[in-house]
Amino acid sequence: MNVQLSPHPSGAPVYTVQAGENEFEIAAFGGQLLSWTKGGVPILFANRLHAIQDAQTPYRGGAPICFPYFSKGLLLPDGTLVEPQHGRARVTTWEAEAGQTLVFRTEQPSADGYGPTAFRCEIAYGFADDLQIDATITNVGDRPAPFQF
Repeated sequence: MNVQLSPHPSGAPVYTVQAGENEFEIAAFGGQLLSWTKGGVPILFANRLHAIQDAQTPYRGGAPICFPYFSKGLLLPDGTLVEPQHGRARVTTWEAEAGQTLVFRTEQPSADGYGPTAFRCEIAYGFADDLQIDATITNVGDRPAPFQF
């Protein structure tokens, strides 16, 4: 596995991983897989033509991480609407650690009205002939709270 780090126009790093005939791009901004090409054939791609690259707007395409809620939090117990859509993790620059896998970590406050608590989310991308994505979510706050992923 070969990992290259390059700056994205938004300023957040992008990791390009070569593993066999696979090439993956993963952005620290949003912690998300942007593209996957296998043997030169696109499996998953970012919508670069319509992407806003301002480090505030989520990427288009790829495999986004929606956390700690999906949509505008409409599934929360009291119907509270929360912003931004699909959670703050999509507009956060995640910490990254490269090894046999790429691991991205972030801490996010719970959805509005259910704190004070926070969740730690860890996404591990494993590369071989295919892609494996594992998520670990931990409530690191002092109260129970709902979340969506």
